[in-house]
Amino acid sequence: MGSITSWGRLEPQPFDPELGGLAARIGDPLWMLSRQWQTGEWQGEDAGSPVGVRMAYETTPVTRYQAGPAASVPLTGDRPWERLAEQPTGVPRQDRRTAATGGRRFLDLLGPLADRYGDQLSRDLPLRALAAGDEADDRSRRVVALLAGRVPDGYALFAALTGAGLPDTVEIRKEDREAVRRIAVDWLSWFGPRVSPDEAGGGWEPQRLAHRFRLAAPVPGGETVLSAPAYRDRRVDWTDFDVVPGDELGAAKDAPVTTGELATLPTGLLFPGMPAPRWWEFEDAVLDFGRVSAAPEDLGRLLLVEFAFVYGNDFHPLPLPVPAGALGRVTSLEVTNSFGETVTIPAASTVDPGWGMFGLTGDDQGWILVPATAADVMDGEPVEEVLFSRDEMANLGWAVEQRAVGASGWTVRRRETRPSEDPGPPAADAVARYRLMTPVPPHWLPLRPVDGGTRLELAGPAPLGDLLTAVAGTGLTSAELPRSGRLVTRRARRARWSDGGTHVWTAHEVRAGRGESTAGLTFDTIERS
Repeated sequence: MGSITSWGRLEPQPFDPELGGLAARIGDPLWMLSRQWQTGEWQGEDAGSPVGVRMAYETTPVTRYQAGPAASVPLTGDRPWERLAEQPTGVPRQDRRTAATGGRRFLDLLGPLADRYGDQLSRDLPLRALAAGDEADDRSRRVVALLAGRVPDGYALFAALTGAGLPDTVEIRKEDREAVRRIAVDWLSWFGPRVSPDEAGGGWEPQRLAHRFRLAAPVPGGETVLSAPAYRDRRVDWTDFDVVPGDELGAAKDAPVTTGELATLPTGLLFPGMPAPRWWEFEDAVLDFGRVSAAPEDLGRLLLVEFAFVYGNDFHPLPLPVPAGALGRVTSLEVTNSFGETVTIPAASTVDPGWGMFGLTGDDQGWILVPATAADVMDGEPVEEVLFSRDEMANLGWAVEQRAVGASGWTVRRRETRPSEDPGPPAADAVARYRLMTPVPPHWLPLRPVDGGTRLELAGPAPLGDLLTAVAGTGLTSAELPRSGRLVTRRARRARWSDGGTHVWTAHEVRAGRGESTAGLTFDTIERS
């Protein structure tokens, strides 16, 4: 039998505006002292405050890098890790733009000597014009036609200079030989990296649309190998790596581990908007944590607010001096409190093996990684751009080659090089025709499922750019193409390094796509022709 329970509740509602409720009046110190007693601020605790910290730690530099099947190479710290991971793999493809740039550069270095030898170099080592079947837009064809015969081919000049140090096709006067030789040496040091692959090699895997590489650092008793199985971000971070137990890259014989000790005074953690620990203090109103909105399932935001309100003043930060591009760990930590007691703080993983923060997956030795990354990277315009997407209606995937580098060396928009054909309006006496499959734009290349749907194979005409050419040779793992798709761009990147030098490289950038795409492909249609 159901019942209804009710009760009465007394709630004070002061009508006098002089009664301030929870407001703390500055002019009433006795009221504020009472509030301090009421909130428990005067309550004594049987705990001492930390007054001294002594920490022992170890650091070890990352000394080895490996990408693909190539052997590991030593890391000297002369470049950011982004350049190592994102640099191109293999010999760069020859194009007219690089050839013209190299030839023009050599003529500029010759200076007054170009009046004697420039025309002969351009005739004997000419820049080739575009062939009829080469993919290019109208602008690229006009530029190449203008430069052909006016500047020497940089690739042909490179081959001629690497042998004897002087171009054997041109008769150099005896009094000019030494000057031309010095110019050739300077030009080779500039042009050589543009036509030769980097010895370290890049870690781009076209079948997964991701970079994959490994690093290693010497540790007591051997080495620790770090693997980045799928790096797609613009910045290398510690979250990209997993520890591979038992693997070796030859780092065990490199630089030994460095030990250190730090003794300092602990200070409380401070952050903007932090609640004031004393009733008398005024809080900073820059951040209002009270206005943070969080859904019940948003646990991360709720934990952050709880930490800020309740546990913010219970933490004391302690710096761990680890150089960039190295591993570090704390070997011992002792805290002395205001009662003169010294307490040894164990590692969190030894107390609770299931809890950890900033640790590397697969590591049980307590190492943390500080990557050697570039602080600020400048991105150039996309050199190539390919949109990978799924088309569930056609049971296919699509690789839309939006931008590519043609034989001219300049970036072209594929829809401008080979526009789709327009059949035009039907004739008056048109008859009905059956079409098995409608055409698609030539830069829409189908990805058909093979091997039971686990892999996508590129079909259709040959792609124009290097990015899709690599995918055509390996295929694409089906699991790496979600329903949202992927937008892959290849662009030049530039960054300053810690030694003041400038690094320029070409990188692949992978971002989320725009969902499913359709090229209008239909089967079994009747049309007028």
